[in-house]
Amino acid sequence: MAGFATAVSAILLLLSCGRGAVSEESALLASKEVSFESVTGLGPHRMSSTLSWDRGSARGGRTTETLELVWGDLDHFQVRRLRDDRLATEVLVVGGVAYTRAGKGRFRQARDAELYRVQLAGTWSYWERALEPFRGAHVSTADGDEVVESRPARRFLLSMTSQEGAPTPSPHRPKSLSGSFVLDEATAVRLRAEMKGVYLESGNDERPVTVGLELERADFGVFPDLSPPSRARRPLLEDRPARD
Repeated sequence: MAGFATAVSAILLLLSCGRGAVSEESALLASKEVSFESVTGLGPHRMSSTLSWDRGSARGGRTTETLELVWGDLDHFQVRRLRDDRLATEVLVVGGVAYTRAGKGRFRQARDAELYRVQLAGTWSYWERALEPFRGAHVSTADGDEVVESRPARRFLLSMTSQEGAPTPSPHRPKSLSGSFVLDEATAVRLRAEMKGVYLESGNDERPVTVGLELERADFGVFPDLSPPSRARRPLLEDRPARD
C-alpha cells in the first residue's frame, strides 16, 4: 500500500500542474516519488536496463547486470536478469501462474506469483543504484520536450553539481558524471536514460570505478504474447498446496 500511495502522490503532483503545463521542477520531484506502481501505469510495454562497472583489469575488469522486462499486467509478465550477458534467472508469469528457472535450466512452476511481483517491485530500478556513488553531487537540467511512441515526455541532462572532490553524503568521491534521461509526462517514469560517471571507491585514489547505465522502454500498448513453458517441473513440496 505504501508503494501505491507513493505512486498516487507522484501522479497527483503532475496533474496539479495541468496537462501540458508540467514544470521541470514538478516533473523532477514526481520522478523521485516513482515506484513500480507508477511503472504499471504505463500499461503493456518492454524495458531493458543495463548497469555496468569497470574497476580496471587489475581489479576484475568490467561487469554488467541487465534487467529485461516484458510487461502486460500483474498476471502476465516476464523478467530476465543477466550477469555479464549470461542469463542468471528468469521469471515468467502467465495467467497468474509463475514459472522460474536459474540460467538455462528447466522452468519450475511456483504456487503463487505474488512473491515474484513483490521481488520485481523492490528491484526494478537500476537508476538509483547507478547514481548512489554520486549522491548529493548531481543535478538535472531541462533540455526540452520529446514524444516517445506518442507519449508526451520531457528530456533532462545529468551532470555534477559540485566541483570534483567536494564533500558528499556518499562514502565515495565523485570524479565526473554526464548523461540524460526522458521522463514520461503522465507518470514521471523514465522512458529512456543513459549515464556515465567515474568515482573513487571509498575515496581511494587507487580504486577508480567507471559506472554506466543504459535504459530504454518501448512497444507501449502492445500486450505480450506469453505462453507457459513446456515440460515445467512441478512446484517444490513447500510450494505445493496441502492435500485434504
